[in-house]
Amino acid sequence: MKKGKEELRRILKSMRNEFSKTKLQEKSIQIENKLENFEKFLLSKNILFYFPINNEVNTLNLIKKYIGIKNIYLPKTNKDQLSFHKINNIEELKKGNYSIYEPPEINDTADLKCIDLIIVPLLAVDKNGNRLGYGKGYYDKFLNEC
Repeated sequence: MKKGKEELRRILKSMRNEFSKTKLQEKSIQIENKLENFEKFLLSKNILFYFPINNEVNTLNLIKKYIGIKNIYLPKTNKDQLSFHKINNIEELKKGNYSIYEPPEINDTADLKCIDLIIVPLLAVDKNGNRLGYGKGYYDKFLNEC
């Protein structure tokens, strides 16, 4: 099964990398609009987002738009797990592990009992909601904690 997942990841990454910048921007805007009209998003006060890399859906517009309106948290990698920290502005982010922008660790850590919505990166999802990520297991471990 592990080999099958790795092959699927390779194929999906390749397909995603074929998107032009324009196509990626169009798709990101479509997803952004759907999310902003999603009742759970509208009612959420505390949201965990991810910082986009490698042709992922661009979450930056939503992050920038809702800082100060909602409590926005971004991940920070710590060894083999994630912690989420509140951000107050996008300029406070610094490149961390994997060259992904992360909040400073001194910022408030998310209390998982108070989180209303989690936006996660993925390569694919099936009809049952099973997520296929990059294979490092950061989000799988985190989501199991939730």
